[in-house]
Amino acid sequence: MSAARPLPPLAPWDKLALPLLSTSPSEPALLADFLARAELAREPASHPLEWVVQAAANARDLGQAFACGYFAATEQLLARCGVATPHGQRVSLALTEPNGGHPRALRSNVQLRDGALVLSGEKVWTTLADLATHLLLIVRNEREATSPGDDLPRLVAFLCPVDRAGLTIELLPETPFCPELRHGRLLFEQLIVTPEERVAFDAFTQLLKPFRSLEDASVATAVLAFLCRLTVQRGVDPAFTARTLLLLQSVVSLAQAPDGPFVWVALAGLMDELQALLSELAHALRAAHPDDADALQRDLPLLAVTARLRATRRAKGLAALSAQPRWPT
Repeated sequence: MSAARPLPPLAPWDKLALPLLSTSPSEPALLADFLARAELAREPASHPLEWVVQAAANARDLGQAFACGYFAATEQLLARCGVATPHGQRVSLALTEPNGGHPRALRSNVQLRDGALVLSGEKVWTTLADLATHLLLIVRNEREATSPGDDLPRLVAFLCPVDRAGLTIELLPETPFCPELRHGRLLFEQLIVTPEERVAFDAFTQLLKPFRSLEDASVATAVLAFLCRLTVQRGVDPAFTARTLLLLQSVVSLAQAPDGPFVWVALAGLMDELQALLSELAHALRAAHPDDADALQRDLPLLAVTARLRATRRAKGLAALSAQPRWPT
């Protein structure tokens, strides 16, 4: 793994906000076509979050906005590990197994067989597996012992193309909310990877921990960009537009901050505010734009998927912040 790759600077906010405040109608498209079009329109060497704001502003619904945020999160995660994401490459993180997503629950592993690195196991819930070009596979490393006193298995990650022999993707049924976002079950048997495809030497600390914050922040960025454009297009109370811009500026700042207790607490609070904003906006749209209100109400559970994890991280963050030395009174 190389040192972190610096990301390009974000554009000034007066430029970032331009697509959000446009009253011209968005052109609807299926998710795959929407993503392809958004990638073609991406400015060269632009920050992933800048692309998220521009792309999600043209999304048809929360699901399409989420897809932008999710793929931008994995791009930022890989950049922190020194891995470049070529134009058009989409990466989905594959973690959850039949017993859950905690390191102790994982059974998929990598072993050395006849001089080759071979992965075996399964993943039961991989987001956007049908639209990804690559998968970031998190597995146990049976070749390396854990550190003394460490009760967690050593996890490693490999960046593998979806068309690799030995990898099977089975799409799961649509969910009641954001039905266009498909999840996949992965089966890998005799899946051969290379040392060069190894992304992290300690996937738990280098990938999984920071990804939880990156995903929340990137998805929130996308959702807020979509909502801001929606408030302008539908001509609702300008106070809604102002609130989305305020939250958007805050979450973009959090997405670029080093992961830690402050970010955990602030992100949890921001996501609570975003959920409240969504509910209020759906109510405000009900009379004049019932289809928009129905779509927002249907997809609102999307933000609750990781609510329990956010609550846990908020509690840990508050405890860590409270334990820090304070100025004498």
